[in-house]
Amino acid sequence: MERSKAKARAEEYLERETAAFVRDLEFAESFDVHGERSYVFTARTSAGDRTEWWVVAGGLPTGHYPRAEFDDPTGVFAYHMGATAGDR
Repeated sequence: MERSKAKARAEEYLERETAAFVRDLEFAESFDVHGERSYVFTARTSAGDRTEWWVVAGGLPTGHYPRAEFDDPTGVFAYHMGATAGDR
């Protein structure tokens, strides 16, 4: 999937899941897994307590995780791969 499409998917997903407006969504890193490209984005929303997120979108199922729980895009992507292993 192209990065621009993954970014649009990530923004739509995060707004739906957090019921908040996405203020900023920026590319952090991309990963290739079995010929499928996925992207990790950093996001800021208008949601109360949790406003900073990691969002994974692209070849894998889309997911979001609090920024405070992961130090970098590689760590959140590895966690996401394990968390969605049964969804593929």
